Amino acid sequence: MGYFRRGGSVVDDDWANAIYDSPLVRDAQAALAAAHERAHHDPAGAFVWVGLFEPTVAELGVVRDVLGLEWHQVEDAGNAHQRAKADIDDERGFLVLKTLVYRGETRQVETGQVSIFVGPTYVVTVRHGSPRDLRVLRERVAADPGALATGPLGVLHLIADLVVDGYIAVADQVQQEVEHLEELVFAPHRQEISASIYLLKRENLEIRRAVAPLLPLATDLAHELLTVLPEHMRDSFRDVGEHLLRVADQSESVDSLLLALMAAANAQAQLNQSNDQRKMAAWAALALVPTMVGAIYGMNFQNMPELTWRWGYPAVLALTAGVMVALYRRFRSAGWL
Repeated sequence: MGYFRRGGSVVDDDWANAIYDSPLVRDAQAALAAAHERAHHDPAGAFVWVGLFEPTVAELGVVRDVLGLEWHQVEDAGNAHQRAKADIDDERGFLVLKTLVYRGETRQVETGQVSIFVGPTYVVTVRHGSPRDLRVLRERVAADPGALATGPLGVLHLIADLVVDGYIAVADQVQQEVEHLEELVFAPHRQEISASIYLLKRENLEIRRAVAPLLPLATDLAHELLTVLPEHMRDSFRDVGEHLLRVADQSESVDSLLLALMAAANAQAQLNQSNDQRKMAAWAALALVPTMVGAIYGMNFQNMPELTWRWGYPAVLALTAGVMVALYRRFRSAGWL
C-alpha cells in the first residue's frame, strides 16, 4: 500500500514501500481507512495505491469495505479465471486484463491476470498467477514521478500500457514461430510438423482470448470515443487502443496462416504417402519379372522352351535383366523411382 500525491511525489510513510506486498498485515483496515481519508482531504490531491497478489476473501473484503467497491467487481477480481472485461464510468473504472508471457524454451504462452480498480482517491491492483510483475511500474515511477501527475487514471494507463506491450511482444514471438514452421512445411526434406502447428495454434488462442473481450473498449479508445476520460489523456489511451487492435488483427492473421499451414502439411503428407506407394508398386513390378520367370521354369515340364539349347540359360537371364532394365528406366522417367 502506498500514498501518492498527484504531483508525482511519494509520501514516505512507514508502510509506503509495501505497495506491492500481500497478504495485508494486521490492522490493515485501519491503516487503509486512515490513508484513504487523508488522501480525500489532501489539498495537493492524492490517492492510495493498494497492490494485492492472490489475496484471500478477507483481504478483498477489507479493501471493498474501506473504498466502497462494487461487490460483484470484487468477486470478479478474486476469480483467477475471470474473462477479460472493462467497466468505466464517470468516476470509477474496473478492468480485468490477462497478462501474457511467451516462453521460448517450451513454446508456450503463460497467462496471468491483473484486475484494476480506479477511483478519485484510490487505485487497487489484484494479481493472480501473473508472469508479468507490476514492480516494473515502480521503477518507471521512480524514474519519472510526473507520470502520476494525472492521478489514478495515470496509473491505469501505465498498467494497461505495460500489459498491452506484453501482448505485442508475445504476438511478435508467435509470428516468428509461424514463419519458422512455414519454412519447414515447404522444406525439401520431409518433416512431420502437424503437432507443432496445432500446439502453436493453441498458444495463439491464448492471445485471442486475452484481446477479444477488449475490442469494443479498444475501438472506443482508438477513436477517442470514451468521453469519461480527460481530454489531455485521450492521446495516451488512444495509443493503448491502437496497440490492442493491432494485436487482435495480428493474432487473427496468424490463426488463418496456421490453418493454411495445417492444410499444406496434410497435403504434403498425402503427397509423400502417394509417392511411397508408387515407389513400392514400381519395385514390386521389377521384382515380379524374375519371380515370374523362375516360377515358369521351376514347373519341371519336359518340353520347356530352349531346355536343350546350350545358351538357353544365359539367354533367359539376359532377357530377364533386359526387361527389368527397361521397366526401371520407364518408372524412372515417370517419376516413380
